[in-house]
Amino acid sequence: MALMASLALVLALSPHAAFADGCNVISVSQEDILDYAEQHDIDLDVLTRKSVSYSAQPDIDTPPYAAGSLSNETLNDALKVLNFVRYIAGVPSNVTLNSDYNEWAQAASLVSRLNNKLSHDPSQPAGLPNDLYDLGHKGASSSNLGSGYANPASSIVNGYLRDEDASNIDRVGHRRWVLNPPMGQVGFGYVGSYTAMYAFDRTGSSSCTNVAWPAQNMPVELFQSDDPWSLNVGSEVSESSTTVTLTRERDGKMWNFSSRSSDGYFNVDNGGYGMRGAIIFRPNGFSCYPGDSFTVLITGATSSPIEYQVNFFSLEGGGSATPATIKGPDSFTRTFGDADFSLNQSISSGQTLSYSTSNASVIGLYGDEASVRGAGTATITVTARANDRYPEATKTITVTVNKAKATVRANDLTMRSGTKRPTLTANVTGEVSSDRINYSLSCEPSSKVGTYPIVVTLGSNPNYDVTAIDGTLTVTAGDGPTINGSSTYTRTFGDGDFKLDAMASNDSPLTYTSSNPSVVTVSSMGYVTVHGAGTATITVKTQATDSVASSSKTISITINKAKATVTAQDKTMGVGGKMPELTATVAGQLSSYPVKYTLSCDANTAATGTYTIKVNLGSNPNYDVTAVNGTLTVTAKKTASIAGSNSFTKTFGNADFSLGASISSGQKLTYSSSNTDVVTVSSNGTVSIKGAGNATITITAQESDTHAKATKQVAVTVAKAKATITVDNKTMKPGDQRPPLTAKVTGEVAGKKIDYSLSCVWSGTEGTYPIEVKLGVNPDYDVTVVNGTLTVSKNGADEPEQPEDPDTPSTPVTGGFPDVDPTDWYATEEVLGYVLEHGLMHGYDDGTFGPYVSITRGQVACVLWNMAGSPNANSESFSDVDYSQYYGGAIRWARAHAVINGYGNNTFDPEKPVTREELCAMLANYAKEIGGVTVASSGQALDAINGASEVANWARTSVAWAVDQGIISGEVDNGVAYVNPSGDAWRCAAAKMFSVLHRDVLHLG
Repeated sequence: MALMASLALVLALSPHAAFADGCNVISVSQEDILDYAEQHDIDLDVLTRKSVSYSAQPDIDTPPYAAGSLSNETLNDALKVLNFVRYIAGVPSNVTLNSDYNEWAQAASLVSRLNNKLSHDPSQPAGLPNDLYDLGHKGASSSNLGSGYANPASSIVNGYLRDEDASNIDRVGHRRWVLNPPMGQVGFGYVGSYTAMYAFDRTGSSSCTNVAWPAQNMPVELFQSDDPWSLNVGSEVSESSTTVTLTRERDGKMWNFSSRSSDGYFNVDNGGYGMRGAIIFRPNGFSCYPGDSFTVLITGATSSPIEYQVNFFSLEGGGSATPATIKGPDSFTRTFGDADFSLNQSISSGQTLSYSTSNASVIGLYGDEASVRGAGTATITVTARANDRYPEATKTITVTVNKAKATVRANDLTMRSGTKRPTLTANVTGEVSSDRINYSLSCEPSSKVGTYPIVVTLGSNPNYDVTAIDGTLTVTAGDGPTINGSSTYTRTFGDGDFKLDAMASNDSPLTYTSSNPSVVTVSSMGYVTVHGAGTATITVKTQATDSVASSSKTISITINKAKATVTAQDKTMGVGGKMPELTATVAGQLSSYPVKYTLSCDANTAATGTYTIKVNLGSNPNYDVTAVNGTLTVTAKKTASIAGSNSFTKTFGNADFSLGASISSGQKLTYSSSNTDVVTVSSNGTVSIKGAGNATITITAQESDTHAKATKQVAVTVAKAKATITVDNKTMKPGDQRPPLTAKVTGEVAGKKIDYSLSCVWSGTEGTYPIEVKLGVNPDYDVTVVNGTLTVSKNGADEPEQPEDPDTPSTPVTGGFPDVDPTDWYATEEVLGYVLEHGLMHGYDDGTFGPYVSITRGQVACVLWNMAGSPNANSESFSDVDYSQYYGGAIRWARAHAVINGYGNNTFDPEKPVTREELCAMLANYAKEIGGVTVASSGQALDAINGASEVANWARTSVAWAVDQGIISGEVDNGVAYVNPSGDAWRCAAAKMFSVLHRDVLHLG
């Protein structure tokens, strides 16, 4: 009956279709499969052995090559087999051919054949056009690939479905692509035994899961004993939790499989080969026959166990009393020495074949592989073991092994009279390595000059047909030997050592001498070393013996000069600059023999122009040197502008500030002041205020090799500092000594005392007398004088004396802010009035001050910047600061002077509220970095305040110093002071801290 091939399964047409128990596929009965095979004329034995035919022949011999195309017959045969095995598996079997897929698969087969190997990512063969290679690469990356099969149909049955070899069994990927349920179209290719099946198509639709192979009703012709079993569940499977039990029903034989132990091979693969979740197992000692049934139970792979039955049957129907036919060649003819060969016997009944030989000395057997052992004839008997459907069948094969053709040719020899006879040798062709040819050589020469036969005598050689060819021994007179080899050699200086090929005809030793050791020397073994360019001769001699004279040969040696090039490198300089160092590159020189040269350039560096940089060659006997001159270009110097502010206005007493000057050319900047009584300037552009007045700072960019000198003048105006002298009022009794005259001075700059004196004229009688201030010369101050009075009264001694600094509330200050309570503690001249008067703090745009609003990091930076005189500064930008905002310049200055640092990720967070301990740290940084104050403390005063232990370690020194200076004294609650270091700093508390720092610590008020 016709056997298997096409999978044109239309599910709705199967009269026996039903969902399988444990497998979500269409179940087909054995009768369905037999009917399908007969209806579609499927004979696997025929379809898998047919020769491949083409509608256009491929060209694999001549570039640019051609892929060709398979005939409709070959394509349809493969399609029949594909759809048939899919029908058996219960997946859609209505797959059709796709012309594009056929083209890609055919191109992939051509690329595999040209490369002589299989690869899903093949390299491009030489001579193959890009477009054809691209088609082949596309096909190879999306196809099942195979080689060594008779045709594409055979690759499906004998290759892809089996996947039994070590490189495929762990995933059975080819099988899974063949049985992939969504496949709707396919393509095939075949070139020179290399084949491809396009497999990545998913144009079909199917909800099949638990696809098994072998299928539930399984022809024995499609499954061999070493083929792996597989079940594709369609989803991810855990190998560690999966167990498989396989039971053969006829004898209860069981095989168990898991990741811990298995009665055979076991693996789980979740790769994307068609469906995911493949459970793969192969039982040890497995065999099956038509009529055998197996039960498969799988647990742990899915939420519920999977159980299904596999029933094996034969496509040739039921049991038969007639033996099945063993197919294959009936005879073979080989020659001794041929390689092992396959007997190529098969039987469609699924019976096991065994082999025996009548003559093991002629043919050895290893299964169905035959090994040639000797010449002769042997009969091989092939036996098909009986099973429960077919009786035993036998067949004989005649194998004739012919003798190997061989030749033993005695080698001709020459000897000089009076010398020992040379060893007799022969050249043997056709000999097989496992069986040496038996022969001997003999020759009996005399001392006379002449020729003598070298006779080949053959022994017993049952596996050879040997031709013996005698040789000749020639006896010559005792002339000196000939020295063979080249007579001339040409090399180039710098070449490595080389060996002379001189050799005496009788292999006697040679001696060598060089006529010019400065050119070459030669070793005792004939190795020549090159020392210099020129010519030399080497004399080669043989040693004289009792019977042979010495021979000599002269060899001419020519050593050419090495080619070298010295290229002067081009240079550029500015007018009047320093001549650059002249350099050159040398190509072709040996490191141990440098090319000799000097460089010179006769240039007028005071004027623009181009001048030759000349290469002056020295003595270089071993080089042929090409000198390539260079060019020195003298250009006019560029002028760069000095960037920065053109003027600054400051007040006497302001802190040092930076000019912020820069120049893009990199020239060195120097600074000078026209009036050092007003300002001085350091080498880095930092200006120190010395007095009130005007000065001009000249910035000079020093001349460089490329840029001319440049200057810039910056006008600096230093206004006089505002100061007030307030005379203290005094009281006395008539006749008493007048009390000392005193006054309070505000606005005085540290290190620059205001020049003044106090005077009071009184008559000693009761009354009120003025105490007047007389000012001296104070060019740096604009001084306001508030005179006082001396009151003389007879009751003056009875009045309580007022302290010089009475601890009485000062005049309330609101600053005009509606949210400032004039009775609140900070609304005083010493706190709010002070920061407003000195421009340290300001209100908000809505007219309020926000005394109990938390002060932010950006606001603190602005206050300290104001305190420093708002100088310009450059620093690296924080990533989160908008420098166009009001605090931009202040934050840039604070970072430049390490007054306020950012966070580790280069952020500043200008809107973040500042804690009390953070504000202490910022004020301490300012006092240290800007005010030059030493920030240190024993911490005793801090420790006396509640909450001192809560101060962070990094802030302790700063907070303790601030307590010592009266900057911070603690928040009072129910009469108890509390440090509250982590609490937000209010603007009113910050105003008090800023005023104390400015007035009492830095003495700037």
